[in-house]
Amino acid sequence: MADRVPNPIIPGNPRERTGTAGLMRRAFAEINRRYRGLARDVLAVFDRIPVYAANDDKGTEAPTLVRYGATPQVLDQTMVDLQAALERWINDGRVSGHVAWWSIYQEEAAQLGTAQSAANLGNLSAAYAAARSLETIVFSEPYRLRASIARVRSNEYWTGLTAQARSDLAGVIGRAGRRQEPEGRAH
Repeated sequence: MADRVPNPIIPGNPRERTGTAGLMRRAFAEINRRYRGLARDVLAVFDRIPVYAANDDKGTEAPTLVRYGATPQVLDQTMVDLQAALERWINDGRVSGHVAWWSIYQEEAAQLGTAQSAANLGNLSAAYAAARSLETIVFSEPYRLRASIARVRSNEYWTGLTAQARSDLAGVIGRAGRRQEPEGRAH
């Protein structure tokens, strides 16, 4: 009679099989905290642009025209301040021992996934369990290479997100800086 191969270990919660819900909640909370801080800083930067009301007559039903004091110098400083806010909230905030703030979540997810996979494979094959401990897996060259590739891709994603946001903001500020002559005005 052949020995029956046991099934892989399946976490007890059918809605959350990977066991990463807590990790994901913490990561999303950190992303939301950073987004709220970035939004607050961006609004503060735009609030520093001088605003002049062209017609502030409350007695008419005409909409109030607003003019912004967006000189080239103000726009330049606005762009510098926006880029600093992006750097502060997206790229900065390193935690001791980690390259970037998201590295903590990345490392914890990799450890959890590796431990679960090793336990499942060890449960399925006694030979595998005898030949490969979690420590030998984690320190193996193929594992370290894959973990490095994952870290690089994650870093590319976050730095790409920052670069795209910078580009979008530069476009918005550039369009705001274009001077348009009012209709009917002589050149």
